[in-house]
Amino acid sequence: MSDVAQGEREQPGRLGRLGRLGRLGRHVHMPLGFLGAVREARAAGYDAVQVFPGNPKGWRHAPLAPEAAARVRAEARDLGVAPIVIHAPYIINVASDDDELTAKSARALINALERAGEIGARYVVVHAGSHKGKGEEYGIARVARLVEEVLPAAPPGVELLIENSAGAGNVLAGSPAALGRLLAALPARVGACVDTAHLWGGGSDLSGREGVERTFAELQAAVGLERVRVIHLNDSAVALGSRRDVHARLGEGAIGLPGLACWMTHPALHGHHTILETPLEEDPERETMRCAMTRLLLAGDMEGATTLLGDLRETAEGEGERKNG
Repeated sequence: MSDVAQGEREQPGRLGRLGRLGRLGRHVHMPLGFLGAVREARAAGYDAVQVFPGNPKGWRHAPLAPEAAARVRAEARDLGVAPIVIHAPYIINVASDDDELTAKSARALINALERAGEIGARYVVVHAGSHKGKGEEYGIARVARLVEEVLPAAPPGVELLIENSAGAGNVLAGSPAALGRLLAALPARVGACVDTAHLWGGGSDLSGREGVERTFAELQAAVGLERVRVIHLNDSAVALGSRRDVHARLGEGAIGLPGLACWMTHPALHGHHTILETPLEEDPERETMRCAMTRLLLAGDMEGATTLLGDLRETAEGEGERKNG
């Protein structure tokens, strides 16, 4: 059975009907370990999870004992958490013009693919990379060469996804069109991960229905939505078109709940898995409320989501007053 949620779930809602859904998950940081990340996500109400394969800012790759990997797979299966998504380390640059960095990046990406196979992860997401001033065409050629090298290492059932960027400096894939140009040079089996905060930073206005419709049209024309496997759902703490990538919790950034709801209930996303990369709440009860609010948005229930966001703000203000009192 596919890990996409089965069956039709129709919600009339103000924002349109919701058809076949993918899974809702969130990124959980590594101090908890793979097993802890699966449990943490499920306890908060998510049915998917994203993790790093190890230290996101280091090259060291510690082997995972077979029995430990088996426990992760069994726990995810028993808790109904799928897919598991691996986010490759931030230090990888798949477009680098430096041969030493390219070699390290290739090895680290292979490590991430192998780790995905070990723990039963479905996808490995990697950033598009920077051409370091050599130009987009040069950078795309470097990515294509590296991907050709690492793909044979991908275990059966594990897919490599390239993530769009906010377009800062010399980073590739800073718009739907730029993401499409990059993917056009890669094998069809390489998919895409689309991040809403990155789209916003790159100039795609997701704050209302008109901008959301335009962005989906651009993605379809440039990438093909069938090639998009995972959505990173984030609000943004910076201005539209800033070329910056600063995530904010849903409804607490510049995109806002109405725009995010238009995005999340769009028919083009039916069946796509969604991963939150927003700051994780320290209080488990508040994280459960964040998950519930996101599910209300997925169902087109703006009123319920807005009410729950208000409750979160009130409890945060009350806690702040108690600490400062």
